[in-house]
Amino acid sequence: MLSLSSLTRVTFLAGLSLLAAAGCASTPPPPAASAAMLEKVRALAPYPCNAATAAALEANGVTPERLLDLYYVRQSSGGEASVLINHQAWAQVAGEPTQTVVQHSNTCHIQQVYKR
Repeated sequence: MLSLSSLTRVTFLAGLSLLAAAGCASTPPPPAASAAMLEKVRALAPYPCNAATAAALEANGVTPERLLDLYYVRQSSGGEASVLINHQAWAQVAGEPTQTVVQHSNTCHIQQVYKR
């Protein structure tokens, strides 16, 4: 029979294992964008994250015909030793009163897509 302290330790270790496994999980990237979407994104705003942006926009129902404008914002830590934190692609989509924002890591991995 397990003592209370042994049971607490086992529960704690099991919880740590679950947290570690969750930290390793990542969201799979969206399927590659169509050639038409990638071309439209590149024409509006040439940028290293264009392929990921185009794929994320299409995965969220944006078509090349509805994409009116696109620009990128780089977010950094600021100061003299400024470090790039992430990139945001701001897209104006026809028929939508808000902009669609695609947030990327500093290596262009999609972190989230939202409307603002």
